[in-house]
Amino acid sequence: MSFYKPKLSALQRSQILTLDERIQVLEQEIEKLARDVRAYKNYERYGSQSDDVSVESDTEDELINIVVELTNLHAIEHAEFVRRLMCNDDSSSESD
Repeated sequence: MSFYKPKLSALQRSQILTLDERIQVLEQEIEKLARDVRAYKNYERYGSQSDDVSVESDTEDELINIVVELTNLHAIEHAEFVRRLMCNDDSSSESD
């Protein structure tokens, strides 16, 4: 399984991103790509396109890959949350 590699800025690449920050970056990319897809579909339907939107032919595939990666990150986040809860339950039951 290949993971989507977000297009990070130079500053983001120089930092180690937390899980929440990675999710935020991917959500921002989803918004941008969704706008590109809408613009492309409008172009196909009506023959007009916003000047500031460039649409690549694989934008929809890229969007799907981002959503899959975002879903994976949310699953990791959820698993971490459950793991912390279980660890807290174990430590509180031991102290009783």
